[in-house]
Amino acid sequence: MANNQEKALNLTEDQKNEIHLQYSLLRNENLSKREFGDEGYSPRNEFQRDYARILYSPSFRRLQGKMQIVGIKSSAFYRNRLTHSLEVSQIATSIARLLAVSCGRVQKMYTDDIYLIEAAALAHDIGHPAFGHKGERVLNELGKKYSNYFEGNAQNFRVLRHLEKKEPGHNGLNLTPRTLLAINKYIVKEGDGIGKFMYSEDFEYLKGIRTSVAGLENRRTLDVQIIELADDIAYAVHDLEDGLSLRNFTINEILYLLKRKSDKAHKLFLPIVEKAIDYSNNNVDNVQDHSKLFRMSLTSQLTHIFINDITIDNITENEATEHGTETYKELTLRDYKELLKNLKKVVFECTTRSNHVYLYETRGEIVLKSLYLVYTDLHANQDGKLMPPDFRTKKRYKDVKDNPEQLSLYLRELSRNVVDYIAGMMDTYAIEEYEKYFDKRFSEINIRDLEELNKKLEID
Repeated sequence: MANNQEKALNLTEDQKNEIHLQYSLLRNENLSKREFGDEGYSPRNEFQRDYARILYSPSFRRLQGKMQIVGIKSSAFYRNRLTHSLEVSQIATSIARLLAVSCGRVQKMYTDDIYLIEAAALAHDIGHPAFGHKGERVLNELGKKYSNYFEGNAQNFRVLRHLEKKEPGHNGLNLTPRTLLAINKYIVKEGDGIGKFMYSEDFEYLKGIRTSVAGLENRRTLDVQIIELADDIAYAVHDLEDGLSLRNFTINEILYLLKRKSDKAHKLFLPIVEKAIDYSNNNVDNVQDHSKLFRMSLTSQLTHIFINDITIDNITENEATEHGTETYKELTLRDYKELLKNLKKVVFECTTRSNHVYLYETRGEIVLKSLYLVYTDLHANQDGKLMPPDFRTKKRYKDVKDNPEQLSLYLRELSRNVVDYIAGMMDTYAIEEYEKYFDKRFSEINIRDLEELNKKLEID
């Protein structure tokens, strides 16, 4: 697995021992016991099976139609949730391989379980809805009336354990617990005022898994640390490339905002930019190729620098609180952590300030809220018949309408099912559904209608 020309990470012996210790916890047989067993399965690498189940799932394919940070257009190509997930997979496997090169001893790291990293990377955004982070906020807002919280990371587990179907007799893809733990960034139970969380049922299930493995309780696995770092790197670097390509901002604007946020981050970034400019200047003779080569050099440098800067160290109390852990040692960056953190923020700010992105997301908000109104209408969508069978209510409205307690449970179930259904839609499908029910093109949506729509939904 190791490449003899591959340079090992700059780690002390204590750091290597810590990484090796955390990896050894993952070899516990309890992390391979599927929730519904594996009777009748053909002999196969267990994580390769997980990878295939995620790859071939409809929810994964639909990521191609969900915006990453820029809206979906059929006439233009830039990154979406699917391409982002593939790039996270590539970066994550590079990190795993580098850890193996740097720490591998008698017990080799990430050899027969490299499929686990690829599977988790493909699944890490599988629950995220249409219209990006705006979609997350809208669905959480809509569901709260019936205490149905929504958050993209939490929805990952709902998709993988409940909404997808692979075999008769049970819901979900019946993945190994280790694969599920590898996307469990936040060990936090849902509740009012909590930003990142897990739904209660999934929280309790994974809590039981952690409790069964000595050393894993209240800790994030080494796998998910790899996935999160890969996600952060892909997010910062590739969204920077897309933003520059689409001319949403210039490199000088990025440098300006970085300096305002962090002088250290600016000083780290400036020589990387200058090197990319020099490389482009010396290899092309026209402005179009210059811009393209500059972006390619910049993203390549950043990805290489971030990956090779990985170390392991104590996390801060704030980081532990956010993730629901204690202040254990986790993978992080040694010298470039400040740059990665602030580059993500700056790229996001520069992209979302665009009036085109704002208009797209606001129209998307109207689409999602309008669809929610239609699907929760007890007459227009009687017992969920406008939705696929899997999203329909178990009981009929006419059988519960005169029983306040049963009616309350019915309305909560309907709201949860509607949110699940809408969350699985691609941007384009949600728009098509809106246009079908409201006889209005997406481009004709008047964003001033949002206030009236919120009144109908009783949203402040």
